[in-house]
Amino acid sequence: MPMQAYETLPLTRLTLTYWSLVKLRQADRAVYMFRRTLSVRRREAERAEAIVAEEAERFRAWQASLDVVPTIASLRARAEEIRSAELSKAKLSDRERAAVDSITTQILNKLLHLPTVRMKEAAAAADAVLYADAVRHLFGLEEER
Repeated sequence: MPMQAYETLPLTRLTLTYWSLVKLRQADRAVYMFRRTLSVRRREAERAEAIVAEEAERFRAWQASLDVVPTIASLRARAEEIRSAELSKAKLSDRERAAVDSITTQILNKLLHLPTVRMKEAAAAADAVLYADAVRHLFGLEEER
């Protein structure tokens, strides 16, 4: 409506027209905000989906690594059994025995760390059975299965 038309309208119609324009402006603003926040929500949903996918993969790898846990436990138990048996043969004072016990435990842990990590990685890559079988065979763990 041209400005002159507003001047001739009665006050109640002018007020209604003004409030209609205000409501229209508020509706436009609401639509704008909805569209703006919708794109933000979509981006955040994509980020959340990526996080969930990453965590699901980590869980799958962890779950797969559980297949080799018995072999790792058997290997560590066998190594500890050998270490303890050899340590018990040594003629050492209590102080010397404690020192040698600590050192040999550290050596054993360092020696077995990489094979343990590699078996868990192989489990995540679906080669777990091959690695576990090889370790069982190489260290004579077959009968402990």
